Amino acid sequence: MDLKYLQYQLSYYGMKKSKLQYRKKQEFDKFGFYENGTLADNRILYVIDEEELKQYAGNLKGCVVLITGGCRWTEEYACSALILEDAHKNRVCNLLAEIFLSYEKWKFAVSNAELLLPDTILDVTSPILHTAMTVINNSYNYLARNEMYRAVMQQDSFTDEDIDNLVWDEAFYLCQNRTDVYEYQMKTDGMRMLCYNILYEKKYYARFIATRSETEYFDVFMKYFTVTAEALQIHFNEQGIASRTGVKSWDFCEQIQDILKGHPPAHRYVIGQYKWNESHTYQVILFQFAEKYPVSTGKEYLRQKIETLLQDSCVIIQDTDYICVRNLSLSKETDLHGELALFLRENIAKAGISNTFTGFHNWEVYEKQAYDAMEIGRETDTHFWYYYFQDYAFAIMLRECTGRYPAKELISPALIMLRNYDHTHRTSLYSTLKVYLEQNCSATHTAKILYIQRSSVLKRMEKIKQITGIRPDSCEEKVYIMVSYYILEQAEKLQKQ
Repeated sequence: MDLKYLQYQLSYYGMKKSKLQYRKKQEFDKFGFYENGTLADNRILYVIDEEELKQYAGNLKGCVVLITGGCRWTEEYACSALILEDAHKNRVCNLLAEIFLSYEKWKFAVSNAELLLPDTILDVTSPILHTAMTVINNSYNYLARNEMYRAVMQQDSFTDEDIDNLVWDEAFYLCQNRTDVYEYQMKTDGMRMLCYNILYEKKYYARFIATRSETEYFDVFMKYFTVTAEALQIHFNEQGIASRTGVKSWDFCEQIQDILKGHPPAHRYVIGQYKWNESHTYQVILFQFAEKYPVSTGKEYLRQKIETLLQDSCVIIQDTDYICVRNLSLSKETDLHGELALFLRENIAKAGISNTFTGFHNWEVYEKQAYDAMEIGRETDTHFWYYYFQDYAFAIMLRECTGRYPAKELISPALIMLRNYDHTHRTSLYSTLKVYLEQNCSATHTAKILYIQRSSVLKRMEKIKQITGIRPDSCEEKVYIMVSYYILEQAEKLQKQ
């Protein structure tokens, strides 16, 4: 960052009365306050007032300063300065914190464009350029938009009127051969735009467009628009329609997201770029990270790590959740349990895993399976790193059963009778029946587990029948009682939590 950029940003926030005094053009990484007696750092922007400048002028030689409240500049000040008239130091510092943070995010984005979504790049560029931006392809469909653009253009493509005008506009087509930043004016509304053609495999693929800012700092605006445009070009060089990095293209992710919402793929040729088809077997894996994990600042990094771990997969980010669709037919990994557990431990995460399925239908059902496995698994097996739906299907089925009625209304009354009897007579008929049913009504096996005589088991079972009237030899009643045990246990676990 340099003083010219800072002057441009502060002007946007209303601090228009400013003056630059350059000794030499130099950049800085952060801002702060100068403390007397310390060695000045020429990579720090020092925020001072006129009195401090007079006091520390010798110490700040060769440094960069921002002077609040105005200043009578003299040649004896051997530093570069941005002088703000009528600016309060506290407000300036609050703005600087925001400006520096936005700049660091943008700098990271353009330096790692191949790992980020175009939408992300445009969103972090918004506080840099302060204008509406989009990337639109040759079919007039938006590949990316920032929030300012979405606010005025909510549809997913150009309007029919705009397309009709562009189709017959010779200048629009001539511009497709340009490899620099250029200005184009929409004939429908006279809007002036800065444009940059994005090429894929040396052919025109899309156009990065930003509303031209009417600012006196247009040279600064142009500089950062150009850097952003070049970063987008790098992104599409790496990803385009067919990814070369392991991270799937934006077009492909859009198709996968639509299928997860229950819609058939609109552009099968995009999916075909990765050789995915309807005869393949798939699986949905939900990743959720711990609250203390910095998901918001490393979304694309985590997305890339997951797609690198699970080859032939596509990751969709929904808030702080990562929905991974894995193509098992193409995947070469045979057993990922160890690698997956290591990834989850290192990144403080857990995973819910759906059943496998074939084709492009009902993906939303399998996404729900992953979420349900995660929810039940976290409740019952908190020490596990990942949860398969098939391991919790029975618990989920019982939860659905108890969704309409309270658990106590569904369980067998025999269990309540036995608990009451045990409490009054200090017996253990409730646990005896449970073990007896688990051992397929074998008195011998039950006796071994309970460390009692076989005859004692038979006596207890007679007593149980006498109290409750149940018939353990009835398959339907046996299943009902076993399910009742399970429901009671789960209800008691939830009460303890």
